[in-house]
Amino acid sequence: MDMQGAYAELMQQGNPNNPDVQIRMLVLEMGKAAAKKDQKEIHRLGAKVINIGQISGDTNLWAYVYLIYAGFLFEFRDDQIIPLLDKAIAISKRSVCSDKSQNSAVLIPVYGFKASYYNFIKRYNEAFEWFIYQAEIALEQNNMYAAISACKSSIIIADRHSMKNKMISFLQKVLKIFFALEDDILKMAEMYFLVSFFLKNSTDIATAEEQEMRMRMDMLFGKNWEKRSVTRFGIFSNPQTIMENAFS
Repeated sequence: MDMQGAYAELMQQGNPNNPDVQIRMLVLEMGKAAAKKDQKEIHRLGAKVINIGQISGDTNLWAYVYLIYAGFLFEFRDDQIIPLLDKAIAISKRSVCSDKSQNSAVLIPVYGFKASYYNFIKRYNEAFEWFIYQAEIALEQNNMYAAISACKSSIIIADRHSMKNKMISFLQKVLKIFFALEDDILKMAEMYFLVSFFLKNSTDIATAEEQEMRMRMDMLFGKNWEKRSVTRFGIFSNPQTIMENAFS
């Protein structure tokens, strides 16, 4: 069975005049171009995707196509990646400003992708800053899982590139928010990773506060949660994992 052909056929189903269908078809072509390392073709198709996104009238879709376009350029370290992501951010922010009741679905993944790309090209200060921005926007949108995930990525960079004090300062502000969440959320988000880093590196924590944190972690994850955090640190340090976490 031709699975690739079947997938392509599935992606192209629907009204060919529908912007979503048109974009899906172009994304397939961009994937083929990326497989052939054809950077020029990706740019040609990317321009078409942006045009369709713009005329669709859907602001989230328009911003999202910039993210898609940038994603196909990632491995080329193309100098248009950051401008494309900045355009997606600008579109999303304008949309939110024009309608305060709306959240942009694109801002969290775009911030994470930008942070991941800076990490990929070894611009670690910028990577750290953008993961923190991602955590902040996730908190604003009440997406707690994404906020904790962004903190994990920030911790990896902070630990490896002499930014522990900055990370501790940020965690001091957000841990109280996280500890107010339900147990199931903290379990799913592997909250012990943040707490372990904080307790290990903080020089300004009251004994009672530390005991409270440890008791909560013991209850949720068992007595070996600190050892588990060491194991997870190695997994989270993988660049691929950092990229995946950016889109959580």
